Amino acid sequence: FEEFQGRLEQLLKYQSLTESGHLQTARIRKSEIDEAKEDDEYSRQNSHSSEEQKEKEAKDDLSKLTSMDWVNFDTNFIDPSATDRVFAQFETKFAKRFLSQSLRQSVFELLPPEFRIQKSQTTILSDVKPGRDLYFYMFVIELLQVFYLLFLYNFMAEKAGSASFNTSRFNGEMVFWLFIQVLFLVGDRVAYLLRSIPGKLVLQIISVILYHWQIFIVWPRTKNEMFNRIPALVIFYLIKVTYWILSALQIRYGYPTFDRTHSRMAKEHGSWYSLFFTLYGSIPFVFEMRTILEWLCLPTTLTFADLLKVEEIFSTLFLAKCDILASKDSRSRGELVPLFPDKCIQGGCVFVAILLFLILPLLLFSTASPASQTNEVYQANINIKLVNVAGFGDINILSLSNFEFPSNVVLPDALRTSFSGRSQIYQNVTFQKDGDSIWTIPSPIRQNVGKMFLNTSLDETLSTQVVLYYSFTRQGPATDNPIQATQELASSLTGSEARKLGNVLVGTATAWTAPKPLAELFSNVETVSNITSNNGFYWTVSMSVPTDVGSPTSAQYQAPLSFLLVSDNFVSSSILSGLGVSSYSVVGFYVIVVYSFSQLLRLLYSDKMKEIIYTDLQNVDYLLRLVSTVKLARKQRNFYVEELLFRRLIRIYRDPALLISLTRRLSEQEQSSLGWDGYTDTSEDDPNQLGFLLKDRAPRFDKQNDAEDTQEKS
Repeated sequence: FEEFQGRLEQLLKYQSLTESGHLQTARIRKSEIDEAKEDDEYSRQNSHSSEEQKEKEAKDDLSKLTSMDWVNFDTNFIDPSATDRVFAQFETKFAKRFLSQSLRQSVFELLPPEFRIQKSQTTILSDVKPGRDLYFYMFVIELLQVFYLLFLYNFMAEKAGSASFNTSRFNGEMVFWLFIQVLFLVGDRVAYLLRSIPGKLVLQIISVILYHWQIFIVWPRTKNEMFNRIPALVIFYLIKVTYWILSALQIRYGYPTFDRTHSRMAKEHGSWYSLFFTLYGSIPFVFEMRTILEWLCLPTTLTFADLLKVEEIFSTLFLAKCDILASKDSRSRGELVPLFPDKCIQGGCVFVAILLFLILPLLLFSTASPASQTNEVYQANINIKLVNVAGFGDINILSLSNFEFPSNVVLPDALRTSFSGRSQIYQNVTFQKDGDSIWTIPSPIRQNVGKMFLNTSLDETLSTQVVLYYSFTRQGPATDNPIQATQELASSLTGSEARKLGNVLVGTATAWTAPKPLAELFSNVETVSNITSNNGFYWTVSMSVPTDVGSPTSAQYQAPLSFLLVSDNFVSSSILSGLGVSSYSVVGFYVIVVYSFSQLLRLLYSDKMKEIIYTDLQNVDYLLRLVSTVKLARKQRNFYVEELLFRRLIRIYRDPALLISLTRRLSEQEQSSLGWDGYTDTSEDDPNQLGFLLKDRAPRFDKQNDAEDTQEKS
C-alpha cells in the first residue's frame, strides 16, 4: 500500500510537469546536451573548459525546471491503464477525504491495481495477489448450468404438467434465463482476459443477488411449492453455490499475472492433450468466439485476421509437437507400425465407422429396426352414399364411426404366406350395424327420390350409383395417413334394383341387397323415440357370412361389416424429428447421411499433401516459442515487439527454405534449451522480462527490415 502511494505521488508529479510544459523543455535541453557530446566537430572547435561551462549552464537551467531523474523517468514511463486511472481518482478524490487509513488499505488489498508506471517496475497486483487460475473449473460449472436450464427448467420453475423442452418450441422464460446465464459466462471470460478483479467482483455480487431472488422467491412462487420441496431447484442452487465459492476464491487469490503457455489446454504435449485440443477446436464457433473476445478485450497491434493467423499457427504447431513426441515414443526408425493401438485405433475404428454409416441408416428403416413400433389403427369411418341421383345430386345414406377390435381373430390362409410377424401386425376392424345418427333427409325429398326409383322401367339403366367410402387412420407417418378408398355397391342401378331401393325409401320394404356381394342394407321403419312418428328412420348395414367358409353351399348369417388390415411397423416420428429428417424418404435420408459422412472423411484425410510443409516438421520448439512470445509481448503491453515478432513469424512462413532451417532436428543440448519440459525458465516468475531464449539460429533475413523498423520507431 505504501509502494502504491509512492507511485501515485510520482504519477501526479509527472502529470503536473507534463501539463505545465516543464517536462517538454527538459527534454529539449537534454537532447541538446546529448547531441553536443556526440558531436566530434563540436569538441574540436571548443575548448575543454568552454564545453564544461556550457554543460554546467545547461544542467543548472535543467535543475531549475526539474531534475534529471524525471527525465529518465519520462523515457521509462508507461501510461497507466483505464482501471488504474479510476483507482487513482478514487484514492485521491474520495478515499483520502472520507475513508480511514485501515478501510483504504482493506479496499486496496481486496482490489489491488496493477499501477506499473515504469518499465523497470513490477505491478502492484502481482506483488499483492500473484494469482491462481480457477477459470477452467468455473467455466465447466457455468456450462453445466446452461445445460441444466435447457433441459430441467420445467422441473424447477414451471407449474406441474408444463413442458419447456420439446422438439417444436421452447418456453420464453427458459430462453431468457438461458440468455442471462450465457451473459454471465461471457462476462467471466472478459474478466479473465482483462485480469480484472473489480469486474469479477461486480459479476459475483450481481449473480448472488439475482439468483437468490429467483431461487428462493420467484421460482417457488411459480411452482406454488416451498424451495426445499423442489429437488431440481435445490440441486441447481447447490451448483450455483459451488460456482460462487470458486469465484470468491478467484477474487481472493487474484488472476495469474503471467502465464508462459499460449493456451491453458496446451500446457503439455501428449496424445490426450492432442485429442482434447482437437475436440475443442471442432466445436462450432467456440474457437472464433474465443479469438474475437480476446481481440476485443485486449489492446493489440494485430488485426482480427492477423490474430486468427497466430492462433491457427499455434494450433498447427502444437498438434505437430504432439505427433512428434508420439512418434518418437511409439517406435524407432525402421520399426513396423504396431497393430495395437495404432492400427486398431487409427485404421480399425475408422473402417468400422464407415461400415456403420453404410449399414445403420438402412437398419433404421428396416423391419429389424430397434426404433420401430406397431402401426395400429385408432380411427375409422364408413360412409354409404347415393351418387348422381337425377335432380338431387349425392345423397348420404349412413355414416359409421363406432368400431371395435374383436379378439381371437385368425389370419386367413391367403395372407399367411406374405405376412411377417416381426415387422407387421394385422387387425380386425368391426363396425357396429347401426348408423351413427338418424337419416336426416327431409321426408318430401325421400318420398320423391323413392317415387322416382319406383317409376323406373325394368329395362332402363340409371346413372345413379351406390358407393361405400371408407377411411382408416393409423399411428404411422402423416404421409401415409389416412388410408382412403371407395367401393361400388352398385355401379349403375338397373330398373329392378332401382324399384327395390325405391320401396325401401318409401317404407314399403325393409331391406335392399346390394348387387355386388359386399354388404346388405337394412332399413328400420320403427320410429325413434325423440322423432315425430313417421318422420325419420335410420339405417343398419351388415354383410352375409357363410357358416362354413370352405363350403360354397353353406348357410349364411348376417354379421357386422368387418375389415382386416395388415400394417407394416414404422420408425417413431420423435426419433426422426430428433434427427431432423422426419420429412425425408428412406432413400433421401440414406443419401444425405452417407454423402455427408463421406465428405467429412475426405475433409479429414484428403489434401494431406498441401499440409506437409506445415505439419511434417522435425522440430517445432523454436516456432512455438516465437508464437508464444507474440502473445507474451501483448500481455506486457510491449506492442512494438508484438508486431515485430508477428512480422518475423509471417516472414518465416513465406519462405519454405527458412521454415525448414528453423525446424530442423536439434541436438540434445539445443533441445533442452528450447523445449518446454525439463527447462527452468526464469522469466516465468518475472513478467517484466522476455527471457524466452530466442536463439538466432537463422540467417539475418530481416536485418534490413529491423534497421528500417528501428529508424521508423526513433
